[in-house]
Amino acid sequence: MYAMPIGDFPAEPLEPSEALALVRRQSTKSRTGTRNRAIFGVLWRCGLRNGELRNLDLSHVSHEGEALRITRPKGYRNGKKPRTVGVDQTTMALIDAWIEHRGTEPGPLFITYSGRRITGRDLRDLVATGAKLAGIARRVHPHCLRHTYARALYDEGVGMVHIQKALGHTNLATTAVYLDSIGATEVVAITSNRTWEV
Repeated sequence: MYAMPIGDFPAEPLEPSEALALVRRQSTKSRTGTRNRAIFGVLWRCGLRNGELRNLDLSHVSHEGEALRITRPKGYRNGKKPRTVGVDQTTMALIDAWIEHRGTEPGPLFITYSGRRITGRDLRDLVATGAKLAGIARRVHPHCLRHTYARALYDEGVGMVHIQKALGHTNLATTAVYLDSIGATEVVAITSNRTWEV
């Protein structure tokens, strides 16, 4: 069974307005702000894990079909296969704006001001600082945006198996943990509205 993402904190997806504020509160005029907007957009709208985002290289961005190639998913050393995730047009525009600042030389997609690949700590700090700037009073971390992605897909009517594939989960039970925030009232409403005939 899936362990909680960090410590004993439960899955707490952001509200769509909070995720949007996280992206929008970053400056469009600075290199760092442009990078952070792209990072937050990719975490929220593509559902990448912390390590998957950090391991992205420029060569993993495909404008044909608008996608990101995840070549080092969690468990790749144990045979987990690479996967491709779709990128919506708005998120791709954020990535393109960052690439204009970053340049087109090969290497890590998301880099620090000094040009090194961002670390896990960098990413956690960026998200926590961005959340404060966006006025989100609760704890926010990169994995929280992954839960937000899963919940958004569910709310849009995407089936569990497709959500599982989008997240790169091997086990459907793991995907169910991501959707634990669905309240009992919603589950009752969904199941009671099912129909069939005798």
